[in-house]
Amino acid sequence: MSPAHLFIFGSVLVLLFALTAYRASSILAPAPLWNAAWAVLFLATGALGADFIYSTNAVMILFLAVLTFNVGAVLVDSAPRDGERRDDTMPRRIPSWILLACVGVGLLGAVELSRSFGTALLELRSLGELFSAGQQNAVLIFRGEAELTQLQKASFALLQAGSVLAGAKVRLERSRTAVMWCGAFLLTAMLWSSITTQRSYLLILAVWAVAGYVAAAVRQGTFVLPPKTLLRAGASVAVLALLVVYFRAVRVSGDGASLSGDTFASARLWVAGYIPTFSAWYDNGGSNAGEVSPGLLGGVYALFGAGTEGGDDSGGYEYIGAGLSSNAATMMRSVFSTAGVFAAFVSMATYGIVAQAVYRRALAGRTVAAAMYAGVVASILWSTNAWFFNYGGRLLALAAVVTFAVAVRTLRADEAVTVRPGTRAFTVGVPVQSIAPMHHRRRPGPRKPSRAAGSSARSSAS
Repeated sequence: MSPAHLFIFGSVLVLLFALTAYRASSILAPAPLWNAAWAVLFLATGALGADFIYSTNAVMILFLAVLTFNVGAVLVDSAPRDGERRDDTMPRRIPSWILLACVGVGLLGAVELSRSFGTALLELRSLGELFSAGQQNAVLIFRGEAELTQLQKASFALLQAGSVLAGAKVRLERSRTAVMWCGAFLLTAMLWSSITTQRSYLLILAVWAVAGYVAAAVRQGTFVLPPKTLLRAGASVAVLALLVVYFRAVRVSGDGASLSGDTFASARLWVAGYIPTFSAWYDNGGSNAGEVSPGLLGGVYALFGAGTEGGDDSGGYEYIGAGLSSNAATMMRSVFSTAGVFAAFVSMATYGIVAQAVYRRALAGRTVAAAMYAGVVASILWSTNAWFFNYGGRLLALAAVVTFAVAVRTLRADEAVTVRPGTRAFTVGVPVQSIAPMHHRRRPGPRKPSRAAGSSARSSAS
């Protein structure tokens, strides 16, 4: 298979993006987001991976599995049902003390992580020492001699949950303070990435922040983001890509890392290596396991200590051509390794249907569904890299966000019942009176006489 076929597949996905966005009247629905993410992967692979090896059968299977996700957009209408009551319990601002607690726990986790590697973070005097220590720590991780403790995993899970809330805060409040909170979470994530040189810590929090923003926008009934927001998002992605490339250089060169031409040349493996890696893995019998593997349930196993973080995505390396090997095989590695090809297509169709159903509930104004949709968006954006919920910490983070949404909904519902008219009560910064429907309010002033009263007065006068 030539790179031209990858361009064709990418173009088909671009067309599907337009069609599904038109059908849903929104670019924030699951199918448009999914098609856009995979279109970028196919087009980038065609542009940068011309000298890699591709199997026609494997790439075609991959493309068909990607298309199967759109079954949900066809079977489940994105528009809320007629007469479905809108939930008015979503907060209009996120308390800063919650975000401060999440950042604080994340910082303490980073300090504990560096101490467990033998180099205390507070004892480092320069960025050079930090990067040199990170390079040594990367060797320990690669050899399997170092692993995060349960306490460290829990602290990073709370940091992820806070990143979701920070992204939602940017959408709900649209203030500079909210943007600064997002920056605080990303800086903390950079600290985790610097200690381990693993770029995934930074990428995970960035994906969660975007997911929180999108989920809040959908909950507000937003269908299309303004051009200014899209431009800012594009600039942020460019900066994030530079940071990822730099952390890759730090892993190799330590404190002597730089953004040179060789650094960017080696980074193409990160961009264009996913499809050829899946192709090689599939051809080598990766989907013909004799028994059901953890696969899509890997995160649940990892959460209870019965499996490793990443599950099947941490498998062996595959030769992809041009003298390179890679273990990056997108989420499809978990999908196909779960129970074979047929189950993979069933899983993708089910995934699309569930995502569409959650989106419809979120669009109808359901606060808990909006929290769950943040997980859907995060898994879609990460799908071109790996199965997002193959990691117990990410499941724990989503559970924390959903718990927050349930608590808010419960408290606000109780206040709506117990607070008397004319009084004010605050939960997460929003007066209950401010969310009452307009037609339930009565303006002060004298009442106009009703028609019945007027006719009675005229009959008595006659």
